[in-house]
Amino acid sequence: MTRLLNARYPLLAAFVLLACQPALAATAPVADDDEEEQEPWNARWSLEGAVEVDQQSNRGLDAAVGYAVTPTTSVRFAGNSTAFSPTLSNGFHSNGVEIGGAHDFKHFSLSGAIGRWQDSDILTATEGKLGLDLRSKRWSMGLTGMYRRSSFEPLTINTPLTLEDGTSLPEPAVSTCKLNNTGFGAHGDYAGQIWSARARFQGYQYKAADCTFSNLTGLDVRSHLVKDVFVVVEATLVDQLETIGVRRIGRENTLLSSEFGGGASWRHQDFIVSLDYTRQAEYFSGASSDTLTATGTADMGHNSGVDLVLGYTRGNTVSEGAFVGFVVRAHF
Repeated sequence: MTRLLNARYPLLAAFVLLACQPALAATAPVADDDEEEQEPWNARWSLEGAVEVDQQSNRGLDAAVGYAVTPTTSVRFAGNSTAFSPTLSNGFHSNGVEIGGAHDFKHFSLSGAIGRWQDSDILTATEGKLGLDLRSKRWSMGLTGMYRRSSFEPLTINTPLTLEDGTSLPEPAVSTCKLNNTGFGAHGDYAGQIWSARARFQGYQYKAADCTFSNLTGLDVRSHLVKDVFVVVEATLVDQLETIGVRRIGRENTLLSSEFGGGASWRHQDFIVSLDYTRQAEYFSGASSDTLTATGTADMGHNSGVDLVLGYTRGNTVSEGAFVGFVVRAHF
């Protein structure tokens, strides 16, 4: 992780140079319309990098590369890493990767992705996502769906435990649990020449956890635990999820019950100012957080640009604090 963070500065510098290419090209002499028409933009590659740091020294890093196979079909690979302060979250780390693609059918588009992420010493999750977006002039709206399986790390239980069906587990016992859930969401956007607005919502539904309990005496019990019982049985792991579940740094891979937000943007020539609000609720405890961000964007055209993000988060299980982020997007 240290090597990755140390490498982010030359990477971001490279992204800045790439992002500046369209702007530099714009300063070159342009032929008269009567002499020669401007060639259409045909960039195939895209790069994006982002880094965020907050007052508690938590750090988030995101990177993505995309390629347009055809003018209407593209693929994308992304990776992310979040490192939390050792004093607040025992040095918790979250790392994830995702690969996906999209196809544009002119008035609507379809997208899909498969991802995998790991919360250090807590769980590993694999998920698949599908999206449908509809467009009409300056308006767009979309629906998303996902399915996820989370595999929790084996946990040794050193206290006597009675399951819902009356089975008593002698100590010690080792629990191995898996948790499946689905997610559904919707979003809407308006992109005007000066003003733009957006809103989104995502809700998640969880099944009972599928747990297996093994004992040194040869006892092997399988049970489906509802949330309240699961929280008690897996308290050591769940407590850590409650602490980091509703933070807002980088791309946080967490188990939420809901997330919604919205915002608006104002454009003046090639400069954009945006205000956004996000509210997250963690699944196991119901803890929530509220985040307000202000973003200044230097738009360099063709979906290239540089963002400076300033934000503030407060919530039930998180320390109030500000964060700052830097994002670079380049097409070439």
